[in-house]
Order: sequence, then C-alpha cells, then structure tokens
Amino acid sequence: MVDQALTLLDIQSEDKVLDLFCGLGNFSLPLARKAAQVTGVEGSDAMVEQASANAAANNIENCRFSARTWPIPSFIPSGTKTATIKFCWTRPVQVQKTLSNRYAS
Repeated sequence: MVDQALTLLDIQSEDKVLDLFCGLGNFSLPLARKAAQVTGVEGSDAMVEQASANAAANNIENCRFSARTWPIPSFIPSGTKTATIKFCWTRPVQVQKTLSNRYAS
C-alpha cells in the first residue's frame, strides 16, 4: 500500500508533504525519503513520540511530527469528501487531479 501511495503521489525532491493521522509514520517516513519535508500530524502524544523515534532510528531528519487535537484544521475546505490523508502542498492541484482521476467513480 505504501508503494502504491508513493507511486500515485509522485513525490518530487522539492515537495513538502502533510500527513494527517500519521500514526507511527508508516507513510511519513517513506515519503520523507523522497520529499524535501514531511510533517506528520497525529492526535496521540504516544504515537507522535514513537513516530519521532522511528524517524531517528532510520536517520530521517526531514520529517517532523506533531500531536494535535481535532476537529480538522480550517485550511481543509468545507465539503471536502475524501479519504486522502496525504497532501503534497508544493503541488496540491496536480496531486489532487491525479488522485481524483485515479479514483473517479
């Protein structure tokens, strides 16, 4: 699943990625190997601590994790209907179109 996400997102070396609900960093860390920067956001302090430890153990320095409570931040447009939790903010329109085309019903 991680490989498929990396392929679909087509992360480039200059990209910055926001990973909501990042958990232990299962997606964040592989994304960080390709992107300029990854920010993982999770609701649990314990998960953020473990994700940070996983990044350190893998010598990944361009990935930061933060514990935040929800509701979903205001920068996500109201009415957004998506299960996509990986968001490339360097090329958001291109990534959105790629994912929309891939999962259009």
